[in-house]
Amino acid sequence: MPLYRFRLQAQDSEHYRQGTTEAESKEAAHEYLVQREERYVFYRLDTAEMAEVEAEPDTPRNRARRAIHAQVQPYELVSLEEVK
Repeated sequence: MPLYRFRLQAQDSEHYRQGTTEAESKEAAHEYLVQREERYVFYRLDTAEMAEVEAEPDTPRNRARRAIHAQVQPYELVSLEEVK
């Protein structure tokens, strides 16, 4: 399955996410990434999860969870290319 490199940019700041994802086609990768971003807008931590994040705020996982919890707009897909 092909591997695609992507970069997503926040619409209201300089924050970004980048990485790679496997997909059957570039169109499938695009659809997956856009839908994932739309789901992130509705992601909220409950009280127990937020306490867990605040107990260890500097771990990569908890930094990501805190950022997604606060996200109010989907990030925009600004680049998507197949990794050769």
